[in-house]
Amino acid sequence: MHRSQLFALLATASAFAPPRGHAALTRSAPSPQRTTRRSMDEDATYEAPSDSTTIDDVIDVEQGADDRDADALKRELLIKMSASARGQAKSEYLNDDVEEIASRLEATRPSAVSLDDVRGRWSLGFCSTQLFRSSPFWMAGRATCKDGKEAERYDWFCEMHRKATMVSEIGAVRQIISEDALVSEFETTVAALPMRVGGAMPLNVLGSIVSTASIEGVGSAADGSLELELLMGDVEVKGSNLPGIRQALDAGAKLDSRALSDALPIDTPRPVFACTYADDEIRISRDGDRNLYVYVKESGDTTPTAYDDVAADLGIPALVSGVLNAISSPPKRTAAERDALALAYLRRPQIVKFDTSRHRWREAVCKALGVECGGDGGAAALAALAPAPLGAGSRGGARGTGTPWIRRWKSRAPDVAAEVIAVYVGFVRDVVQARLSRVCAEFGSAAMAGGLLFQREPSFRCHTPSPRPTGRPHTDADYGHQSAELNVWVPVTRASGANSLYAESAPGEGDYAAFDVDYGDAVFFWGNQCRHYTVANDSGAARVSIDCRVLPRALHDPDEKRKDGGAKTAFHVGGYYAALLPSGAIDDAVNRPKGYGCLFTPYA
Repeated sequence: MHRSQLFALLATASAFAPPRGHAALTRSAPSPQRTTRRSMDEDATYEAPSDSTTIDDVIDVEQGADDRDADALKRELLIKMSASARGQAKSEYLNDDVEEIASRLEATRPSAVSLDDVRGRWSLGFCSTQLFRSSPFWMAGRATCKDGKEAERYDWFCEMHRKATMVSEIGAVRQIISEDALVSEFETTVAALPMRVGGAMPLNVLGSIVSTASIEGVGSAADGSLELELLMGDVEVKGSNLPGIRQALDAGAKLDSRALSDALPIDTPRPVFACTYADDEIRISRDGDRNLYVYVKESGDTTPTAYDDVAADLGIPALVSGVLNAISSPPKRTAAERDALALAYLRRPQIVKFDTSRHRWREAVCKALGVECGGDGGAAALAALAPAPLGAGSRGGARGTGTPWIRRWKSRAPDVAAEVIAVYVGFVRDVVQARLSRVCAEFGSAAMAGGLLFQREPSFRCHTPSPRPTGRPHTDADYGHQSAELNVWVPVTRASGANSLYAESAPGEGDYAAFDVDYGDAVFFWGNQCRHYTVANDSGAARVSIDCRVLPRALHDPDEKRKDGGAKTAFHVGGYYAALLPSGAIDDAVNRPKGYGCLFTPYA
């Protein structure tokens, strides 16, 4: 991977990569079975279930990442780093992922790390602690403290310092390593400084804290990592844009850390900074507390930044220029780029609240199943639905435990069917279409200009208690579904843990987690490419849910074929899909049965 590709990936991946995990999700997720592909079940229904498959529907699952080479691990590491705000997003599971990938990358090191490997300019891309602790000044401060209570007090002090400086915006954080020195450059901006000049004017106070340490010793640890023994030197501020102060700083005002250390009743600290992996693109380092630092190489140059080009003008010209440019030259994106941004956002798993008094799914489901609603609207009755004996279902072993209720759903009376469809269409129009249209408009995308396609008949799921899972992990693409589809999953009962739906947050992530949701929550996710599945329901409560697949009409591809070559289900407009016009009205032009082996429900 070329260095320019690494920086481009760090700069752009966060805009398109879905966030790891879901809002309000549990993190305990049984891993799906890993197996090879076999033929699909010929009796699969047209709806290609979202949370279960037939027992014979076995899919490909990517082998573990341990077999991948260093380049693949580096790419995965950079993607995770780009979503972590250099580790400062405080996402525990995301930071754990970076730690785990970095450890695997360290294990691929072919030989011991040398000083030649780490020379150059390195930009900090991830830090498992506060960013400023990458400076040898702060490493020296930690080295003066013993472990235990002293270390805890130092950690507390660092956290208080971080909070006290939250008003500042941190720019580049880099290390420059030469034959005999390590220079840390920490660029920061204090923005929105109120100045009474005929009102409040947002100004930027710039400065770079530059710490220099000499490399007093170079050693090689038993694991092959390079250990640099550092002796702190000077600390100075460069590149300040404050008039007056800038001149004093440029004249050589600096803090002599060694003189300060000699004046204090402490031993001169000599922190050890370990480099555990290094190549021409990535460096992994760890401090004495094993905090993780991942750097991306800028160049082999070992000359510290001069900062001579920073004017002492408080950033006022840049502010005015930026405002004028924003007014006169707003950023331009192509239609394809705007569509891509909107779709990237929509494909992230998100939980959307809806009004259950307006969209009365629970009452409609109770009517269809012949279940008394009771005082709680049917919540207890639906959660208490009893399973059929194992093997009594039509297909798939444990999947059949909910079959009697599925049969009732499909054999509902015409008047009840009409009521269900009315609730369904109203929900798709008011919740789903409205959300997709709003998101596309915010990104300037015209993807929804042609209206919305939606699954003509919603899928009904009844996941009753069972000692076995109802099916295997799958994506909807395994069934030939349109790649632009989005899934909308609506629990009618409480869904959490074993009775819920498990899904990964992005294609291939493998971070399977159960949606922790209740009635009134609608889960949007990209089931076409994100694997999802259920597990054995040992919760003691049934989960009843409705789901459907939707897509902007403009993105429908009539020539997209099923991967397995089958033609039993044809995902055509007027067949599998009904359509809503941009106004929200049903498109009567396609409200007619077209065949294609699909059930047809006429809409009033």
